[in-house]
Amino acid sequence: IIKAAADLITKDAPDYQYLAARLAVFHLRKKAYGHFDPPRLYDHVKKLVRMGKYDEALMTDYSREEWDEMDSFLDHWRDMNFSYAAVKQLEGKYLVQNRVTGEIYESAQFLYLLVAACLFSQYPQETRLDFVRRFYDATSTFKISLPTPIMSGVRTPTRQFSSCVLIECGDSLDSINATA
Repeated sequence: IIKAAADLITKDAPDYQYLAARLAVFHLRKKAYGHFDPPRLYDHVKKLVRMGKYDEALMTDYSREEWDEMDSFLDHWRDMNFSYAAVKQLEGKYLVQNRVTGEIYESAQFLYLLVAACLFSQYPQETRLDFVRRFYDATSTFKISLPTPIMSGVRTPTRQFSSCVLIECGDSLDSINATA
């Protein structure tokens, strides 16, 4: 049914991208959680840390009370604002998953909130949740976008932050090879 909706997307009927996206979100959540409604944030993070999918620092950097407060920031209905192409890109590149089996472990709103939680974990305790909330709101409402390494790896044990880097080199083969 998702493919049928996606096949209806044309320049004359572009809104089918949202129908296809919503169907894809429903399917993605069923794959990740077994049903449409995501679990509580703390339970989800604890489970994925135990499975080795999320960085264990997530459980030590924040208290249970802080996780509960962050859970109140989440708006899972924001997933319904994605286009079909965006859902497929999230599924293909950014969501934590087993690339061999195709098993998905999270949905987009967990991704956005956990990126924020990782980035601000070392900020002063009295202000960091405000930074987490504001950053989550900005990313999950598409006001800012993040580079692929941060979107895909910052909350995982790899803690990947690096992105594209420009390195100056001369105009000779030796100079180009020296920068590699």
